Amino acid sequence: MALDDALTNRIYEELKQEIQQGLLKPGERLVERTVAEQKRVSRTPVREAFRRLHYDGLAEYYPRRGIVVAALSMEEIDEIYLLREALEGMAAREAARRASPVALEELQRFMERMERSLSRGQTEEIRSLNSEYHDRIIALSGMSHLARLVTQLRDRIEFYRRQSLSLGGRPDRALEEHQLILRTLGQRDPDLAEAAMRLHIRRAREAARAFLTSGAGASPEVGRVGSRDPKARRATPAGRPARGGTICSGRASP
Repeated sequence: MALDDALTNRIYEELKQEIQQGLLKPGERLVERTVAEQKRVSRTPVREAFRRLHYDGLAEYYPRRGIVVAALSMEEIDEIYLLREALEGMAAREAARRASPVALEELQRFMERMERSLSRGQTEEIRSLNSEYHDRIIALSGMSHLARLVTQLRDRIEFYRRQSLSLGGRPDRALEEHQLILRTLGQRDPDLAEAAMRLHIRRAREAARAFLTSGAGASPEVGRVGSRDPKARRATPAGRPARGGTICSGRASP
């Protein structure tokens, strides 16, 4: 049983990473048999991994189509970023109160790493460091429950967040916003720290919206994983099922 769970976890994490990195696009169909062959495993852990992706909102079930990578609407992106703004603003407020001088020095050195990566044009490194910067501030707040909530929200929008960091000028502006947050933490001003973080998340939301409206974040034709089926119809909002429903019966649960 433990071996089966470990295999399911591995398949889940691999698929989750492929979704977040955009290797599996929003709206792309996931076929159990095909994924099992690609991963060289039986279909059972793949099926369980699909269930987890569905439960976590990273995949959706459509009758007669099966499992597809979840595509977020503008309204859903707005909602998630608004929640992040409130939660991470609260974390910055608490970090301004609790962070030790040593912790702030470490955060400053981390900021210097981000500056070097930006000057070298290391896009993937910038994306990774950006997430870690937020994680470090949340850790400084000491709010472990908030950290779990933010992780869940970020997982849902990771694809859109990563892609929006590729928009012209966004990495430079994000770095400036991070520098402002660090300065307010150093000033020990909870109000300013919260305001700086909220401003940063709002601008990140604007970048994600710009990416989505550009058409680059639109759902492709729903086809098999690793291919496109030109005859398949696009998944429409009207056909979107409720997330978290049962997917083994061939119907989405109400």
